Amino acid sequence: MLRAIVCLVTLGFAAAAQAQVRDTSATRPPAAGTAVIRGRVIEAGANRPLAHALVRLTNSVPGFEKLTATDTGGRFELTELARGTYSIAASKPNYLPQNRGEKRPIGPGVPLEVADGQMVENINFALQRAGAVTGRITDEFGEPLADTQVSLMRWFFTNGERRLQASGGSASTNDLGEFRIFNVRPGQYIVGATLRPNFNPGPNGDTADRSAYTPTYYPGTPNPNEGQRVRVEPGQTVTGMSFALLPVTSARVSGSVVDSQGRPLPNGSVNAMPRTNGFGIGGGGPIRDGKFSLTLTPGDYTLRSTKPGAGGSPVDNETAILDVNVAGTDISDLLLVTMSPSTLRGRVVLEQSAATPPATSTIRVNAMSTSPATPGGTSATPKDDMTFEMKRLQGPVMIRAAGSGDWRLRRVTLRGVDITDTIVQIPPNAAVDGIVVELTTHLAQVAVRPIDENGAPTRDCIVVVFAKDSARWTPQTRYVAGGSPNIDGVFHPHIASGDYLIAAFRDESPSGLWNDPEVLSQLRESAVPISLVDDDDKKIDVKLGPTPVY
Repeated sequence: MLRAIVCLVTLGFAAAAQAQVRDTSATRPPAAGTAVIRGRVIEAGANRPLAHALVRLTNSVPGFEKLTATDTGGRFELTELARGTYSIAASKPNYLPQNRGEKRPIGPGVPLEVADGQMVENINFALQRAGAVTGRITDEFGEPLADTQVSLMRWFFTNGERRLQASGGSASTNDLGEFRIFNVRPGQYIVGATLRPNFNPGPNGDTADRSAYTPTYYPGTPNPNEGQRVRVEPGQTVTGMSFALLPVTSARVSGSVVDSQGRPLPNGSVNAMPRTNGFGIGGGGPIRDGKFSLTLTPGDYTLRSTKPGAGGSPVDNETAILDVNVAGTDISDLLLVTMSPSTLRGRVVLEQSAATPPATSTIRVNAMSTSPATPGGTSATPKDDMTFEMKRLQGPVMIRAAGSGDWRLRRVTLRGVDITDTIVQIPPNAAVDGIVVELTTHLAQVAVRPIDENGAPTRDCIVVVFAKDSARWTPQTRYVAGGSPNIDGVFHPHIASGDYLIAAFRDESPSGLWNDPEVLSQLRESAVPISLVDDDDKKIDVKLGPTPVY
């Protein structure tokens, strides 16, 4: 009886998977035929069919996507397709996603040409198992540490600095101090571990115990720059990633929180976000009668507290932000003052052009932070009269705009002064008026086609287009663009006119450092120069150069 129930449940799930076909296209390709694509998904090396694998079909039409799931025999079918060029990929949890025709795991695939009414058979995938990383975390005496967060990390270049960020999965240790991070993609990682934020006793519950552990990186260093890179291959379980967390003396950080009128906050919390260790978590503690107390390990933090606004909307909140360096000794009498966000107002202006003006709903004006302490940004869509208004926390920002179609950013001015490439300090609780965002269709366009060692076009690479003048390699710059070629094997950067260098290289374990000035300096050696002026429409082939050292 039990077996019959299990079979019915399994068949029901398989039927549901077969029915899981959806077309999320915002714009359908021209309906000129009803082609069909059929294939099968199996496990690599075992020839075992994989049920419930997801098969995704896309093309160059923005928003077009078809999804289906395999049946119990690993078979799938995609129907009602117009002629065209498609990319097709298969994925399943605990397996590496695979693009059709890829030459390395998770590399770019080979596009599939489909004719009117064509029946395309045998589009088959053999999915490889994903990797895993295992080990054990202990204290300085070799005793297991439970509930320790362990993360696989990579370096990224964000807001003008290198930052280690979780990028390959994470797990918590069990009561034996053991961890297993699974579903890991191939590549090189740094293994880091940290205890969850320490208990904070509150303003009246101090303790003399200051023992704690600093975030530690394999094989046992507090300096992420000294962390040993670990390579994970497809299907490989990397074992022995065991190390001890390093003991440190924590500090009590305490003070008061008041609102913009000087009134103590009766409740709420203060959060401490580390700015350097890459884990994205920190200590936190409650506010009681305007007082707070945190226990933090040495490092650089941003303290943040929020007072909910009367309107109930996040834009009405008051926020306090304070940077603090903790060096192992107590810090007291800090004062956090919550301030209302500032209001940024301006208008969007379209340069004269024969092109159709973009709909206001497709334009976004962005105030992007250039500070690690306040990442992210805010944005606004202009009204019908092309004016806009947005709320923004205090701090350094750059004003940017995303246009629609052929429309792109020309310049940004603030009360007549060009601030397009200037960091603007937004004061708290202020009104910043007079922002003018100019959009144009007259900027240069360039199509970069990478060529491999044999002279053949390749998509398996990263292309970087960067200003010849290194002074323009700044945070949020308009003069550096990078990415992979599209389905047609071409990279189309969106950049301003000027003198540039173009480099292309293979990177089997991308880490997001292609925009680091140190990396750009290496790429300069083999880059190809190009000059772009308004209304240019250039095409250029670039041979692959050496991969930079990260």
